[in-house]
Amino acid sequence: MRTAFAKTLTEIAEKDPRVLLLTGDLGYMALECFSEKCPKQFFNMGVAEQNMVGVATGLAEDGFLPFAYSIITFASLRPFEFIRNGPVLHRLPVR
Repeated sequence: MRTAFAKTLTEIAEKDPRVLLLTGDLGYMALECFSEKCPKQFFNMGVAEQNMVGVATGLAEDGFLPFAYSIITFASLRPFEFIRNGPVLHRLPVR
């Protein structure tokens, strides 16, 4: 499933430079195709999911289409306030 996600997102990103992939220091084996084919659109944010959501929110405000990738427990529980107060409140296209 992760490989299919990365492959599909890579195909989309190759056509649209606004598509960005941010990762919370995860998914190296699955995300290699994206990072190799679209290195300027790939950002490893480290183990800082809250900051990753904050950065994705700022990028979306500037017209980018960021995808924040992490394990569900880290992507939902740790940055919950950032998700609620950033992309949800401002209705931004953070995925």
